[in-house]
Amino acid sequence: MSKNAKFNRMSSNFVYRKIITTLISKCIKEEVSLAQVPADYSSLIGRVKYQKTYGLSVHQSAALVLARRAMGFKEKIPAQVMSVLFAKEAKKGHQNSDLFKHWKKVHAWISDLKERAYQNHVEYKRGRRTPKQKGGDAE
Repeated sequence: MSKNAKFNRMSSNFVYRKIITTLISKCIKEEVSLAQVPADYSSLIGRVKYQKTYGLSVHQSAALVLARRAMGFKEKIPAQVMSVLFAKEAKKGHQNSDLFKHWKKVHAWISDLKERAYQNHVEYKRGRRTPKQKGGDAE
C-alpha cells in the first residue's frame, strides 16, 4: 500500500462510499426507512444531555442524539448551561433550541475547562475536577 496521503484518502473515501451505498441499497431492498442527518455536535450534546442521565457511553448518547434528529426533535441546551453561558440572551428571551452556534459555545467552554484543568495539574472528570494522584508516599 502506498504511503501517499492522497492515495490513502482516496481509498478511504472509496470504502466509506461503498459502505454507504450498500447500506442504502439494503434499506431499499428490505423496505427499511433511512434518514440522513447532520452529525454536528452530536457527541457533545449526547454527553451534556443524556450520558449521565441514562448511563450511556459517549457513542451511545451521540447515537441517541442522531436518532432524535432523524425523528425531528430539536436539542435544547439545558437550563443550567443556559444560565451560565447565555445569561444575557436568556434575559432577553432568546430561544435556546437553535442551535449549533450555541452548542459551539458550549463546546468551547468545556474545552477551556479541560485545558485549564490540565494546566493546573487537575484531572477533569465529567462535571467535576479532582486533583491528580501523584505516585509515591502520602505525606
